[in-house]
Amino acid sequence: MAVTIERARGCLLGQAAGDALGAPIEGMARDRTLRHNGGVRDYADARTQWTGQLGRAHLPGLYTDDTQQALLIADVLVERRGFDADLARERYLELARPAPGLPRGAHRATGGTFRAALQRMAAGYPSMLTGVPSAGNGAAMRVAPIGLWYAADPDGLRRAAIEASLQTHADARGVSAAVAVAFLASYLATHTVAGDDAERAALEAAALFTRDAEVELAAQRPDLRPARFSGVLSLVAGLWGAARWDVLRAIVCEANRHGPARPITSPADPFAAASVATAIYLALAAPDFEQAVTQAVNLGGDADTVGAISGALAGARWGAGAIPQRWLDGLENRQGIISRADALAGGAKGGAGWEELPAMARRVALSQARVREGW
Repeated sequence: MAVTIERARGCLLGQAAGDALGAPIEGMARDRTLRHNGGVRDYADARTQWTGQLGRAHLPGLYTDDTQQALLIADVLVERRGFDADLARERYLELARPAPGLPRGAHRATGGTFRAALQRMAAGYPSMLTGVPSAGNGAAMRVAPIGLWYAADPDGLRRAAIEASLQTHADARGVSAAVAVAFLASYLATHTVAGDDAERAALEAAALFTRDAEVELAAQRPDLRPARFSGVLSLVAGLWGAARWDVLRAIVCEANRHGPARPITSPADPFAAASVATAIYLALAAPDFEQAVTQAVNLGGDADTVGAISGALAGARWGAGAIPQRWLDGLENRQGIISRADALAGGAKGGAGWEELPAMARRVALSQARVREGW
């Protein structure tokens, strides 16, 4: 079954919407999140959430680096008819170049892992050696377009997801979590998943695919510690049908067995074994798109990334028509996202709303900068 335009749009728009919903409260504890009008239900101005914190100025409806990097990968896939690590590297560096009003370039809200990898890219390291040790969720947040493009090519999907991840994350735990997300974006965009049995089957298929990728990665990069993200997925599959908070607690407990740098206390912690597993679980367990995403972002913590991954998978599962219209209406760069989704499904670049990524990223970054200047 081919990926339809409806499912491809659902995946990319869902990612952007979940990312934008979570962005204003990224880093906020769950209890504080819920004190703000009972939690996030719509795009918010970060200045109303973080009183007096200049760095928290954020345009309502604007996604972060999670979706920005996903769109970059989408552009690479369409332009080269597959993933090309060298071209992705060029595009990352292009967005990092200073521009008028943007002395640090057009990347937005990037974390330390990505910035360190970007320095290695600029220093001329080979494209597969630019990653730095990190078991975070930064690779998983951007790989959904790989699942859409390689839906009919499992071997290509596994290779591309590994390569795209190693560019920033030299840690098999972060890479294997990204493989799982890419696989599920493909699976959910090409299967009807309804009911407990189908949801559990999707998780079991993802666990099997990820396990094979972990074996392949171990052979390619024996210098990396072994990954067992497939085991997290199998654990969740074995708990299917249990109460949501019981499953989330089990994810936290299991994540602590995967060697985090510090104890994991939240299912929305940036550690891949916690937050990526949580996003996957919610995309499959929630009864509809809106609940999947709002449950994800209202966990607090790394709300934008959990929202982005859950939104991408839920969008691939239910299609663009399942995304609330109020979220689509307020989403920044909606037409540019739609154009890229259509290209991933149809294989052709261009069409209405197609704006080259550097120009688009700089335009949006300037708008964001003006918000901060006007604080």
